[in-house]
Amino acid sequence: MLRFTILGFPVTVIWTFWLGAALLGSGSADTREGFQQMLVFVAAAFLSILLHELGHAWFQRKYGGRSQIVMHAFGGYAQGIGRYTRNQSLVITFAGPAMNFVLAALAYLIARSIHFDLFSIYRPYGMPFLTASLISTLFWINLSWGILNLVPVLPLDGGRVLEHLMYGRNPALRFQISAVAAVLVAVAGFVWLKAIFLSLMFCYLAFVNWEASHGRRIRNVFTGQ
Repeated sequence: MLRFTILGFPVTVIWTFWLGAALLGSGSADTREGFQQMLVFVAAAFLSILLHELGHAWFQRKYGGRSQIVMHAFGGYAQGIGRYTRNQSLVITFAGPAMNFVLAALAYLIARSIHFDLFSIYRPYGMPFLTASLISTLFWINLSWGILNLVPVLPLDGGRVLEHLMYGRNPALRFQISAVAAVLVAVAGFVWLKAIFLSLMFCYLAFVNWEASHGRRIRNVFTGQ
């Protein structure tokens, strides 16, 4: 378990984070370039998720709260202590995906400045493999993670937005909407993207939310909570 402090926020990285990131990035790790790509993916995932959670934590502190960051398999969370208005809660929630979109935009602008087509399998002549891999991975991780996080599935940010918008209304319905949305993402991820780990993760989230809609709480296999 790794612990450190950044910008005044305590950060804990559970060992499952490294395992999950390595599994997601291990598509062709049996070759030298594939192994390097996996290491780049782990580093890019670490930076992207850390900055995502810092977005949440910074606004929690801005609105008078205190926060610590925990990173675990396939994600993380900013654990805050404070009281916020509904509008402040929405700002805190959107701050995470906003950081991802900013990072994706920066990667895109860097790629464009060096004439690197992020939508092509080829890299500019003479560009080192690791450089091209890092720019491309940062762009795609942050674009896809930013979009996925806005899907209305608890405990993702989109699910939190749904929770804020439905505050005081039928709690079971929030979990049911989350479960259905998670199933749709799992099916789409498997059928069109062939992303097995993504599909498994959203199948798990669908199960957790469906159980929660019936008042049954499932222990989080990633965080142990």
